[in-house]
Amino acid sequence: MYRFFALFKQIFTVLFLTIIAAPLFAELSSLQIEGKPEKSSDEFISRRDANGRICAAIQVLSDMEGFAYDSYNGIVGDIEHKPGMDIVFLQPSERVLQIFQTGYEPLKIILSEIGIQLNSKDVWKIRITSDKKLTELPVVIITKPSGALVFIDNKNMGTGEQFNIRKGNHQLKLVKDGYQPQIETISIDANNTLFKYTLQEIEDVDLMITSEPDSAMVYIDNVKFGTTPISDFYPAGKYPIRIEKEWYVAYEDYIDIQPPQTKENYKLNPDFGSIEITSSPQNDMDIYFNGVYQNVKTPHTFNRLKPSSYKIYAKSQYYETNEVGIQLQRGGNQQINLNSHSMVGSIEVTSSPESRMDIYFNSVAQNVRTPFTFEHLQPDIYKISAQSQYYETNEVEVQLQRGKAEKVGLISK
Repeated sequence: MYRFFALFKQIFTVLFLTIIAAPLFAELSSLQIEGKPEKSSDEFISRRDANGRICAAIQVLSDMEGFAYDSYNGIVGDIEHKPGMDIVFLQPSERVLQIFQTGYEPLKIILSEIGIQLNSKDVWKIRITSDKKLTELPVVIITKPSGALVFIDNKNMGTGEQFNIRKGNHQLKLVKDGYQPQIETISIDANNTLFKYTLQEIEDVDLMITSEPDSAMVYIDNVKFGTTPISDFYPAGKYPIRIEKEWYVAYEDYIDIQPPQTKENYKLNPDFGSIEITSSPQNDMDIYFNGVYQNVKTPHTFNRLKPSSYKIYAKSQYYETNEVGIQLQRGGNQQINLNSHSMVGSIEVTSSPESRMDIYFNSVAQNVRTPFTFEHLQPDIYKISAQSQYYETNEVEVQLQRGKAEKVGLISK
């Protein structure tokens, strides 16, 4: 009996790993750029970003469908999906495009790395495929001096000279002690499988890095370098650089540090927007974002707000505004005027031919006499009458609504 259960357990385990568990441990496939980007001679003027600048566009060609996209500055407007081609609209200053597909690892494209420099009206074409459809080719990488450590797409391939690499564009990095690291993008196909490089000896370079705004943290080759403005010596070579500052979009690219001196200034794009809020005809009203009081009153300008959707309204003791919904984008500056309307009403009470009569609301004396105007009354039903030492009036019913001014003339008898 024990041997039977042991055998059953083995069979169950094999079935579980084969049918159920295996997919859980399977690696995701990769998206790839096939060939080199092409700049189209076509231009367009139909899309503008939040600052009114004419956008650039990237046409993504593929026999795959269902791509999703993102970028550091955000996608401008809707993506145009067409059979075999998506059109993605970007700000001219955009540097990174990310492509997503279910079942694949996200593809992060640093545009400058593949030779794309965006300008307003530019249209670039790239072709996307997957590693399922690519084949490996024997690639020879020769360095002088030999023995350099080879990295392909950040994967350590060792110090050999021949490697099996898939067709398409790849990031190549060569590292050898005492020599400048070399980083570039190589394109592999049946006619392009031999690459030769002469490495340069390391030389410390006077490096100066500034940023707009300053006080940004700089990372070179994923190592913290300092806070801008910064001046120091650094080994010559091409390195990945990242610049970060709170409230700004992180900058990522490559820096080519060459003797005798390298100076670079980086302008960071804001990761915030501003909203100026006014109200009329009433001002000095409490401002609410998504139902939360902001502890400020109209008029007021919010200078640093995260890009998001906001529902905005304002109110005071006697007035309120309608709710306005906006979509704030990075770097956007929006102006909103909220139209106020009264939440209360008024009733003017007179009496004739007798005046100076005590006024009653719902049989309760109001301690005032006719003629008198009651301001800032809540919407309600009021039964109004008046009386004096020798006279009284009939009771009049008034249904007061928001923002209304009613007049009631009582007849004394």
